[in-house]
Amino acid sequence: MDIHTLCWSEECLSFFSRFSGVDLRRVKFPEIVKSSDASAYGSVMAGPLTGTKITACLGDQSAAMLGHLAVEEGMAKNTYGKSLFTLTFYA
Repeated sequence: MDIHTLCWSEECLSFFSRFSGVDLRRVKFPEIVKSSDASAYGSVMAGPLTGTKITACLGDQSAAMLGHLAVEEGMAKNTYGKSLFTLTFYA
């Protein structure tokens, strides 16, 4: 994804297509949406929150940051795995 246009990068598609042997222009990529788009993720299907809109999407690093209560400005969380990610909370 091109972070400046919020579209799939033609330059990257061309690069990876050359090395993978797959014509990535023929692949149907998912629509790029903001992680806070209330219409993008649908709503809860069952249970006490049925019908509640899902209005955010968290990856493992940002979810771990919230799980460790790094929720005040300036707090940070490191996530270790095959690499190191440091996230800092900004309001």
